[in-house]
Amino acid sequence: MDRERLRQLLRAVASASRRGILTRDGIEGIAKVITIATTITTRDGGPESGNWGHAGRPGQVGGSSAGGGRTSEAARQEKIDSVHIDFSRDNILPELNREDLRALGKTSKPVLLKKEVIDRNLARHPEVAPEDYDKIIGQALYNSDLRFRNTSGRYDPNYVNFVKQIAHNNMLVTIQLANYKDNYEIIHLFTVGDRNLSRIKKK
Repeated sequence: MDRERLRQLLRAVASASRRGILTRDGIEGIAKVITIATTITTRDGGPESGNWGHAGRPGQVGGSSAGGGRTSEAARQEKIDSVHIDFSRDNILPELNREDLRALGKTSKPVLLKKEVIDRNLARHPEVAPEDYDKIIGQALYNSDLRFRNTSGRYDPNYVNFVKQIAHNNMLVTIQLANYKDNYEIIHLFTVGDRNLSRIKKK
């Protein structure tokens, strides 16, 4: 639990106590929960633990751990399996893996795929079958092999390409990582051959 969230929780508890909503037992119970959460964060290599690996990654002394530094394989697979795109509405997807967020210098937010983006992508990339959207998004965002910023002058500097490399049929999802938005937003997705992927990377 980071300091800002802890301060917000304490303010809410104090306010509820003043209004007589919480009993003494309730306040003591919340205090125990806060203590446990803070202890877990520190032990697992959170930002306040001082337990950072040589590569700047939180984790156990001497290197990063699955709990503190990297998304576990089980959690990664759970995110992939949870991607089921509903083409009739906006879709809220799991947050990006913590190691990707750290490398990009971004905080954690849900990922959003808007219906209007789905409609536009279906029109611009008819070669991508609707039944492949789940796989492309799940693999590219949560099991990526390659990640690079889109530096073309036509695009927002916050645009980042996530790629799952599969021989001659790479899965690519472009996502906008804008701090001023409530969610990180998928811009488009498609599959691309090795030669075109190299060309995109050079741009």
